Amino acid sequence: MLHSLRSCCFVLALAASGTPWAQAMTGLDLPADKAAHFGLSSVAVEATMKSCQAWQDSASISPWCRGFSSILVLSLGVAKEIVDQKQGRSFDQQDLSADILGVLTGNLLQWNF
Repeated sequence: MLHSLRSCCFVLALAASGTPWAQAMTGLDLPADKAAHFGLSSVAVEATMKSCQAWQDSASISPWCRGFSSILVLSLGVAKEIVDQKQGRSFDQQDLSADILGVLTGNLLQWNF
């Protein structure tokens, strides 16, 4: 099961790259904006979890660090959509969905490696 989970995360990350090669390999065609939300959220949650782990001087990532990092990154995603709305663009729920998937993927990758 762990191998399947890692494979799934790899396919999602590959699809999020948005390159023609990745689209051909995965069969997924993600808009560049959604791919950016997914990729940035995944990297941001992993980076904040690792920073929190170092701050706590711990050998593993604590549940507190996971929760804090996830909430922080998702809050930034919501704030970005609110700013977009105030600037006359739409509040895009699909962008938030990509943020959520990125946070989940980042958490899964940190959990298993």
